[in-house]
Amino acid sequence: MPFLPDDSVCLIAGLTRIRLAELLLIAVVGRLPGLVVSTLIGAQARDLTGPQLLAVVAASVLLALCFFLYQRQLEQFMFRLLDRFRRP
Repeated sequence: MPFLPDDSVCLIAGLTRIRLAELLLIAVVGRLPGLVVSTLIGAQARDLTGPQLLAVVAASVLLALCFFLYQRQLEQFMFRLLDRFRRP
């Protein structure tokens, strides 16, 4: 759906003091892996067997659960990574 949720978050981020370079880095790091995986799965979805499709769904649920459980640690890691790339 247009503007939800990514575009809305980018609009709100634009209203803050975050630099454009930081926002782009966050967007690329955060979205690129999911876009690549979903594109690859979509390109091959017709050829997936039932067990393969179930494995993809199970892996997706497991990954989402890991992100949910370790959200704070992942955020802290990303902030440390951003601090490393900031200009002095």
